[in-house]
Amino acid sequence: MDQTPQLKPLSYSPRQEDERLVSGNGQFADDLPHDEFLIGYVVRSPYPHAVISHIDIEDALQSPGVNKIFTAADLLADGVGGLPCASSFTGPDGAPPIKPPRPVLATDRVRHVGEPVAFVVADTLANALDAAECIEIDFEELPSNSNVEIALTGAAQIWDEAKNNLCYDFVRGDGEQVEELFAESDHVVSIKVHHPRMAITPIEPRSAAAHFDAQTGQWIFNVQTQGVHMIHRVLCEDILHISPEELRVVTKDVGGSFGMKIFPYPEYALVLYAARKLKQAVRWTATRTESFLSDCHGRARVDYARIGFNNDGRITAYQCDMISDLGAYLSYVGPSIASQYAYTVVGHTYKIPQLHFRNRGAFTNATPTDAYRGAGKPETVCTLELLLDKAAFELKIDRLELRRRNFVQPEDLPYDMLNGQTIDSGNFEALLDRAVELSRWNSFPNRRKSAAHAGHLRGIGLGMYMHSTGGSVSEACRVKLAAEGMIHVFTGTQSGGQGHATTLAGLVADVLEIDPSKVKVVQGDTAQFEVGSGTGGSSLTAIAGTTVVRAARLMLQNTRNTVSRLLEVNADDLAFSEGGYYIPGTDRRLSLQDLAAMIELNPDDQSACVGDAKFEGKNTTHPCGAYVVELECDPETGVIRIIQLVGVDDIGRVLFPHQTDGQLQGSWAQAIGTSLMESIQFDEDQTGQILSGSLMDYQIPRAQDLPDITLDKVPTLCTTNRLGVKGVGEVANLGAPGAIGNALSDLLSNGSEFMVIRPPATPHTIWCLLQNLNK
Repeated sequence: MDQTPQLKPLSYSPRQEDERLVSGNGQFADDLPHDEFLIGYVVRSPYPHAVISHIDIEDALQSPGVNKIFTAADLLADGVGGLPCASSFTGPDGAPPIKPPRPVLATDRVRHVGEPVAFVVADTLANALDAAECIEIDFEELPSNSNVEIALTGAAQIWDEAKNNLCYDFVRGDGEQVEELFAESDHVVSIKVHHPRMAITPIEPRSAAAHFDAQTGQWIFNVQTQGVHMIHRVLCEDILHISPEELRVVTKDVGGSFGMKIFPYPEYALVLYAARKLKQAVRWTATRTESFLSDCHGRARVDYARIGFNNDGRITAYQCDMISDLGAYLSYVGPSIASQYAYTVVGHTYKIPQLHFRNRGAFTNATPTDAYRGAGKPETVCTLELLLDKAAFELKIDRLELRRRNFVQPEDLPYDMLNGQTIDSGNFEALLDRAVELSRWNSFPNRRKSAAHAGHLRGIGLGMYMHSTGGSVSEACRVKLAAEGMIHVFTGTQSGGQGHATTLAGLVADVLEIDPSKVKVVQGDTAQFEVGSGTGGSSLTAIAGTTVVRAARLMLQNTRNTVSRLLEVNADDLAFSEGGYYIPGTDRRLSLQDLAAMIELNPDDQSACVGDAKFEGKNTTHPCGAYVVELECDPETGVIRIIQLVGVDDIGRVLFPHQTDGQLQGSWAQAIGTSLMESIQFDEDQTGQILSGSLMDYQIPRAQDLPDITLDKVPTLCTTNRLGVKGVGEVANLGAPGAIGNALSDLLSNGSEFMVIRPPATPHTIWCLLQNLNK
């Protein structure tokens, strides 16, 4: 493959996963044979905050089919550790986040509804449920709070060491200078934006299964992950304190993840601990209700933002002060999401002369929060886009023109942003122009008039975005010539449905000039490959993809030496094309398939025909785009109908268009859910009970909710990786919410007031707003 990246895609490669999955031959965690396992069931707290004064399991132990019931006392006696938090940063006073202990089973106190208190192991799920009903737990209820703004007043103190429930205070930028610039500005516009707590709801609930492999002498732990190596490390080092050689972690197919399956959970530790303790195979699968209570949630932030302008509509300064709801415990990287991660996209496509960014993380009596598709960045981008539309309204400047006046221009690139990010490529005005063209923006007033004649309200909105993608750089790949000429690719990443096998196989096939069907991708097994950071941050192609290409080239270099010895020719005399080596000017040729047959019985030659590569270079990319959304509302019902969705993205070189568009469409769907439908709602009486704790009460987008999405590209090559690619998996989650929010404001604002709609904009919410407007 040409060392210089081009904008053209690779040749079409059909998805390797589809036939197996649609024919029912997937291997999901719950596909393991049930009759070989004992069944685990988690007894959970019904209270948001309470002291556990007594647990009596004696009657429950006598229930039919019960094998064992574990409580915190058992785990403490065996030295089982708690779940760690890996976030590391400091506030303005040098203080790191306060990290209270997070036990696998609650010890003396519970701090959110659904917190694990006991673990029942029985021969069937029915018997485990019956036994759980017999466990007597005495709770002494304490004051609780699930409102993040109230939390910082000190109401319902959750941890003694966290005064007023403050976990951290993350501050970047010069607050004093920003205030001075605001005082000198001709206009200062402010906004408050709620980003609701979200249930992530992948199609496959979490589950885990552990059994002993007598042949290898290892415990095998099957679990859905976004990368097995971190789960392996945490279970061995932090929780069970066992040697890495004792445990093999395996992930097969995963029915969706979106961030929430990256992390370790109490149930994982319980399943593995119980199996080792009982010396029997044990499994657990969450119900959907358990998922709502125990899967980490996403978003959950309140933003207060201000922006200054001079009379020419140029930005003078920007300030964003946020409060993030961390829940009762810290998830693995929860504190980093709305602080470090969110900070990387402050200002995104605009020139911000000075900024001040503050994020305070607060404990509440709620399920812990962590990364959800975009990881803190969708909220940050959305807030600024809503604020810019409000500024355009107040300054009486066209909202498109206001953005154009403040874009980072192509001639400014590479552009060093105040948040430490360097934008290497992009053309933001060209993206905007294309979105305006495709959406027929300029003829919208005519469509609004037509809708009004029919008794409907119509609104249109724009949202710009720029993402800062990139996962861990602790990534490596191995490309190996295997039996029958197959090429095996070993990676530490993990697909959750995105088609990683297709992407990585296609890249290797392009290097080797062979059919992608000859490439097998091996992922999700700590016994098969010892290195990996997993999948996250829209990083597959920029990190694993660039690494696997290097590994494939190294394999070619190593096999060239083997071929030169076997053919008794100088390695420099060999050329390679279409999956084989040849000597130019002769008919002597040796394909990779023939080479595999020749070295089948020679371990030394087999080990030589391998390419190993570790990730090198910069892991960050900056995809960007312009999104337009047009909405219509029936004022009699408050029902919002999506008229059109237009997304124009710059995601660098598009290698596999069908893969790319699938990622964009899925991300659009989740963004629509965020804006119009989804929100974890708690009882207003502060009982800590989730009112939207099932799919009967928590609406997610369905096919009928989505129109066709117009997707287009205005690509510029990323200059920080050899493939020229930028991340894609999360981008619509950044670009679409602002566009939807601005379309809603345009739909409801009457020319005298700019309305910011608190998401989700459900029919009830919109209907109530309209009734108040009519009054």
